[in-house]
Amino acid sequence: MEKSARRLLVVRHGERCDLTFSHQGINWMEQAFDTNGRYHPFDLNLPRNLPKRNDGFEMFASDTPLTEMGYLQSKLTGRALRDHGVKVDHVYCSAALRCVQTAVGIIKGMDSCTLKINVEPGLYEWMYWCRNSIPSWMTPEELNRLGYPINSYYIPLLKPNDLCINETLNDFYERSFALVRKILSIHSEGTVLLVTHGPSVDALTRQLCGGTPGTPEDFMYKLQQIPYLACLQIIEQSINSDSNGSINSSNSSTGNTSNKSWKFGGSPIPPLTHASNSSFDIKKFHRSAETPFSQCEREVVMLMWLNVILMMQSGQLDSQDITFVLTCRCKLPLVLGMSFNVTIETVGSSFTVYSFQTLFGPLIGEAGDRSSRRRHGWNNSDRWPRSSGPAGPPRGGYGTDRRPIGRPTFSSGMSCPPMAGGS
Repeated sequence: MEKSARRLLVVRHGERCDLTFSHQGINWMEQAFDTNGRYHPFDLNLPRNLPKRNDGFEMFASDTPLTEMGYLQSKLTGRALRDHGVKVDHVYCSAALRCVQTAVGIIKGMDSCTLKINVEPGLYEWMYWCRNSIPSWMTPEELNRLGYPINSYYIPLLKPNDLCINETLNDFYERSFALVRKILSIHSEGTVLLVTHGPSVDALTRQLCGGTPGTPEDFMYKLQQIPYLACLQIIEQSINSDSNGSINSSNSSTGNTSNKSWKFGGSPIPPLTHASNSSFDIKKFHRSAETPFSQCEREVVMLMWLNVILMMQSGQLDSQDITFVLTCRCKLPLVLGMSFNVTIETVGSSFTVYSFQTLFGPLIGEAGDRSSRRRHGWNNSDRWPRSSGPAGPPRGGYGTDRRPIGRPTFSSGMSCPPMAGGS
C-alpha cells in the first residue's frame, strides 16, 4: 500500500506578554514583579500564575510567556486542525517558552492524549535579535514538571551552544533549511508540526520548496505578513520527469535524492482574526473631549509620521530594513512637551537614535510663536528634548521576536501611514 503524502505545518507562536504590555518605556516585568520577585498580574490578559524556573524569574525578560489570549489562540488553532481533519503525527517546537506553551495549547485544542513535544533549540529565530547573547530557556525537565507533554527522550539536533550569536540573515536561512531537512529525514510519513517564530515560517519552507534565501527587503516585508498563529502548510509531491526521464532540477535545492519535492499548500485552516482591545484608562475616561492635549496629541502624531515618511523618501533616512520603536513620555500638560525617541535600526548594522527635534522639529517648529510658547508654559530657553539613548528595552532586552511596525495603532485606534517599502 502506497504511503500517504507527507505534510509539514509551520505555525507561529501566540500572543506574547512582553510585546503586549511593554509600552511607553515601561516593560511588563517592572509592573508585574515586586522587588522580591513576587508576581502580581496587573491585567486580566496576563497569566494568572507563572512557572517557577531554575534560572530565576528575571529570565522571563528574554524568554517571555504567552498571554491568556495567546494560549486561547493556540487552543483555537488546535481545535480548528482537529475539526478540519488534520491529524498531526509529530510535534517540534522552539525552546522559547512562548513556543512551548503554544504547542501545548495546540495539542490541548486537538484533544490529543498521545502527542509529545520535541523541544528543538535549532527552531529558534534569527540570532540577530538576541543582541550577542543566547537566551536562557527552561529545560525539558522543568517543563515536564509543569505537566507539559514533553518528550524527555528527544535528543536535539542543535544544542543552544551550536547557535551562532553573530548569525547573518543568510546563515539563519541556511540553518533553518538544514534543520527542517534533518527533521523530515527522521519521519518518512505523516504530518509534522513545527511551532516556531515569525521569521522562521518563511525560513523553514522557502528553500524546501525550491526558493532561495530571502533578501533583507523581502525578509522585513514577510515579517509584517505573519500574525500570531499563522499556519503554513507544505505538501510532498512526486516530481515529473521530462521526456528523457531526467528529474526536475528544482528538487536538487532541497537536498533530496528521491523523486519527491515539496510545494506550498496554503493553510489547512481558516485564519484567526480578532480586534485589538486596549487597556481601560480611567484617567483618559474622565478627560474632557475638549481638552487641548487630546487634539494636540493627534496632530503631532500625524505630523510625526508624515515627516518620517518624507525623510525616508528624500533619502535622509534609509528606507530599507527599518524598525521603529517609539516611546512617548508626557512631561507638560500639552503634547508639545512630550519626549519622543525614535530608534531606527537597519538589519546588519548598528542602530542610530534620532531625537524628536531632528525628525519632527522642521514640521512643527520649536514650539510655535512666542505667545504660544508662553501660553503652554515654555520660556525662551526651552528646547525640544534631546534623546539620551535608544528607546524601549536595551539590545537583547525584553523580547527577541521583534517585528517591524508597519502600521502602528495608537490609543485613538487610528492606523498611521505605512512605512516606505512595507505594507
